[in-house]
Amino acid sequence: MTWDPDETSRITASFLGADDYVDYERDQAWEDGNDNYGVTENFSFTAGMGWKELWPKNGFSETVLSWNRIVYHGDYSHTLSGDVQALQNSTESKVSLHNGNTWLAGNRFAFRFGLDAVYSNDEYSNFYAADTNYSGGAMPELTVSGKRNDFSGALFGQCSWSATERLTLNLGARVENSGTAPRGSVSYSLTPVTSLSAASGIYRQSLSGELLARNKSFESLDTPESAHFVLGLKHLISPETRVQVEVYLKQGNGFPFDPEQPGYFILDGVNGEQDLYAFQDLQSGGETRAAGVELTLQKQLVNGFYGLAAGSIYSSEYRNPGEPWRRRIYDSRWTGTLEGGYRFDSGWEVSCRWLSAGGRPYTPLDLVASQEMNRTVLDSTRINGETYPFYSSLNLRVDRRFNFSGSSLICYLSVWNALNRRNVTATYWNRIENKEDYLYQWATMPVIGIEYEF
Repeated sequence: MTWDPDETSRITASFLGADDYVDYERDQAWEDGNDNYGVTENFSFTAGMGWKELWPKNGFSETVLSWNRIVYHGDYSHTLSGDVQALQNSTESKVSLHNGNTWLAGNRFAFRFGLDAVYSNDEYSNFYAADTNYSGGAMPELTVSGKRNDFSGALFGQCSWSATERLTLNLGARVENSGTAPRGSVSYSLTPVTSLSAASGIYRQSLSGELLARNKSFESLDTPESAHFVLGLKHLISPETRVQVEVYLKQGNGFPFDPEQPGYFILDGVNGEQDLYAFQDLQSGGETRAAGVELTLQKQLVNGFYGLAAGSIYSSEYRNPGEPWRRRIYDSRWTGTLEGGYRFDSGWEVSCRWLSAGGRPYTPLDLVASQEMNRTVLDSTRINGETYPFYSSLNLRVDRRFNFSGSSLICYLSVWNALNRRNVTATYWNRIENKEDYLYQWATMPVIGIEYEF
């Protein structure tokens, strides 16, 4: 909802909620060759209010208060034995306050300043049965329970200076609990339709509450940080068509690692295909690096046509102390996107979207150990040493819009993965058939939807 109480004020309110329930039965898991079955329930919502106020002279402020809550329940058992594998019950709640202010001091200077405050209240009651981890070692029984309350705050400020009609400089900083993060950028208009820019800054990301709740000592771990360097070029081919090229470099440090399994990157593996949840000790000292180039060509809606073409070539790697650099699990090396469509005057619209990417790296199975133990055992001598086939998915969509006085009704039919590409998600040991097997993403799936705008 949006309300304008007067010409200088705007108040907005929004709510987004989702409720998910999946009952994956034992018979179906047996038929699929999956090692576990069970029930997953997930309820989440985000509610927020915003207030934007124009100042009497040369400025405005924006304030947003939001509440995010996730309630998760999982009850999983082993398909072969029926024994309990994991019981998960968690509630994560976060209240956030953001205030940003912009003051235009004349024609050449602009100042932006404000604050962020976040209060989180998390509660966990998770049980993991004793098992064997993906490296073939014994994992003791693990219970993660208790509450975590955390408050974080930050102040930020930025000064923009239009030194000339072509040159603009930005310099700022963000002061957080974990330290000061300076940031800056410069942009220069080579011609009326071409501009060059450069930016650099320090960024920090707190570790997840679920990870910190596993062991009280984990709260003393460093907050990972990353230094970003970006160089970009923008050019307007025509008033409605823009091309942009960006080259970037990122270097991170302070990431957690398990000294007992130093070859794995904890943040990529937690709750993923390499989840080593029973680690007893974590230390800080992991490093990351990423570099790449991105190209984007975008055409805005003109004469019914619109479209976007984007591609990137990049690398993303990590290294723990005493270990070599390895590819991260999302290091596809290249990605590509093509999307566009045509809107007819009659209210019909046709569109498509094609996504593609190089194969993700993965750790192959130790086939001998997996067969002997009849469970997934990864080959720790080849961590992220193999690559899945490349990813490709084509989505098609047809819309029909009905316009009324002050509102619109949109009906659409979409076909996801229209070419029925079998994109691999993960490899695992099929304990039912005692062989290596693969998990795949969705096959072709139709989606019917209705939207009402007013």
